[in-house]
Amino acid sequence: MNKKISFLKNPRFRVNKSPIIMTDAMKNKAALEAQSIKMSSFRVEPPILSFNDYSVGRAYELPLKITNVAAVSKRIKFIPPTTENFTISGFKYPSGVTGDVAPGMSLTMNIAFSAPSFADFDDIITFVTEESSFQIPMRARRDPPSISLVNPMDCLNSWLGDRVDMAFRCVNTGGDGGFKFFCEKDEDD
Repeated sequence: MNKKISFLKNPRFRVNKSPIIMTDAMKNKAALEAQSIKMSSFRVEPPILSFNDYSVGRAYELPLKITNVAAVSKRIKFIPPTTENFTISGFKYPSGVTGDVAPGMSLTMNIAFSAPSFADFDDIITFVTEESSFQIPMRARRDPPSISLVNPMDCLNSWLGDRVDMAFRCVNTGGDGGFKFFCEKDEDD
């Protein structure tokens, strides 16, 4: 009994947090979110929920899958999105009702998005585990229009009181959108 006995520590209570190095590459929010997911014992697919080409008044859904990659069962819970545009339409724990996720098992959920306008929307869903917490960003973006004129706008000369009708061709190579022409003096209108 004079020998020192060294048992393996329980992996459930092992702290495996590497320090966050604040360099220029790590200062943006997306990099910090990615690092917090890497430190967690869960794998998230997809890491960013992105809704593109949406219409006003319609509902869209994307699946989200969170898999336990640790060697022991972990408990996970989530804090739903704060805005009414993003909602959780359904979720299923592998153990039924409780938030325990066995190794290799997954929590599946559907994230629904409904747009009241064509604006850009952002929100997050936060997952809290026994050892840490991480956030999954949700973004709704439409491709902006990219409008160009084929010919320069030259209305030629005209006398006071005369009317000159000219046709100009505009080409949109981007997403759907509207536009209007106005003079620099009419900016406030």
